[in-house]
Amino acid sequence: MSKINHKLLKKDIISKNFKKLYFFTGDEYFFIKNFSNKIFELVLGNYKNNINFFSFDIETLDINKLVNCINMFPINSEKKCILIRCNNLSNVNSEVLRTIISCFSNLPEFCLIIVQDFTPSNLKKNVTYTRFISEISKISDFCEFKKEKIVCEKQAIIWAKNLGKNLSIENSKLICSKCLYNMQLIKDSIENLCISCSENEVLSHIIEQKLSNTRDRSNIFDICKSVREKNLRLSLEIINNLLSQNEDPIKIFAVLSMEFIDAFRVKISKDSGRTFDYISKIFNYKGKEFRLKNAEYICKVYDVKKCVNLLMETDMLLKTTNLSKRFLINEALIKIMT
Repeated sequence: MSKINHKLLKKDIISKNFKKLYFFTGDEYFFIKNFSNKIFELVLGNYKNNINFFSFDIETLDINKLVNCINMFPINSEKKCILIRCNNLSNVNSEVLRTIISCFSNLPEFCLIIVQDFTPSNLKKNVTYTRFISEISKISDFCEFKKEKIVCEKQAIIWAKNLGKNLSIENSKLICSKCLYNMQLIKDSIENLCISCSENEVLSHIIEQKLSNTRDRSNIFDICKSVREKNLRLSLEIINNLLSQNEDPIKIFAVLSMEFIDAFRVKISKDSGRTFDYISKIFNYKGKEFRLKNAEYICKVYDVKKCVNLLMETDMLLKTTNLSKRFLINEALIKIMT
């Protein structure tokens, strides 16, 4: 196996001649997800509802389940697909990682595995991480997606062309700059611009008009919704987007914490036989009663007391250590939601 780039990966996709094991890493999460989805769709069609598609999070991985999944024959299909997500490989036990490498060393022909690595850049010098990367790069098609401005700018032009619009290099740079070179924001912006543009070309004055408030499009309160839905991948993606937009990590953490503080208040009050009216009066939720409804739902899907304790520990680490704030917030989310 070998290290590959975008072009070689696209050749696999065009020819539909896929390898057994791909390892996608890098700081451009959009391409990691986009290429994974494309491969799975070409192999299984609507893969998310397919009986031959399996997904695992490496932080909570049951090795026996993975082994059984790898060796089990696909049903009414030539291949099965397995997605393994890694939010922070440096936190995974080294023995577990060695076992995973062993599982990957002799994959059956009917098995296609994609490993998505979202480990924060500042943790990639960890010994556990570097050893795992060294081993898996020997047995997989290893592709690193780096955040490169020229790649974003070229992709923006391609998206516009696919929607029937011309986009100059200068205006592509303008869009990418306003979107802080965040690929998902760029894609969404291109779609909106092409819909609203009556000309054959996306002009600069339209870009200035439509994207003047691009930063506001990623709402910090989106994190609350994704947490209520218990969607870890989306939560981590939202945090990444917000930080890419230079949002204050302490503000993000405060909004996240408030969601569970509300839930803790609801839990304590309900356990003592109090009503929403009482909570609203004591804690001044007047005009913000919707937060209590959201908090009631949080109580149903989380161990609220445990979550609050975890958040208090994280708050202390944020205030007293020099550890990456992104890492600490992501780690807290992973612990809460898994």
